[in-house]
Amino acid sequence: MGVPSTQEPMRRIHGIACLLLAACTASSPRGDDDDDDTDPPPGDVVPSAGTWRYNEVVPVSGTCPTQITQVEAGDFVIDQTSATGFRIVPDDGTAPFRCSLAARGAFDCPDRAAFTRDLRPSLDAVVDAHAVADGTFASPAAGAGRQMATVACTGSQCGALGAAFPCTFSVDFRIARKN
Repeated sequence: MGVPSTQEPMRRIHGIACLLLAACTASSPRGDDDDDDTDPPPGDVVPSAGTWRYNEVVPVSGTCPTQITQVEAGDFVIDQTSATGFRIVPDDGTAPFRCSLAARGAFDCPDRAAFTRDLRPSLDAVVDAHAVADGTFASPAAGAGRQMATVACTGSQCGALGAAFPCTFSVDFRIARKN
């Protein structure tokens, strides 16, 4: 009986990282359907609804191997906005998530992504990941921030994934509304 190849699990982990941190091409905007729209206080910034681009991803720190932390640019939709928050709809298979807004355009997304991937039976490993994001909007059409993720693994073959678990990583990013 041969030793299982690590190539397939590495591809899966790379896919997990992309799902975790990259918002891929999103569907067309659905419009703002929040019922709690209020004008923001002077000096505050509320992002505009529509299609946005996530790019200029720069690794900041991490204990995870690069096949886990590799992040790609992509599009997403902000479909609900108000003075207190907004909702992001990724088109990458992950669920929409809400972010809160504070003074001067600061935002916090405490549940960017959280999921479990069971790699069994090909590999006795179950990967759990959780990511958060925060940052600031410079205008209703541009912002920057940081995403932080924690990745854990249980099972007898987690070592085949090339990481000491749990591992963490963070990346800085820029976002801009597409015209």
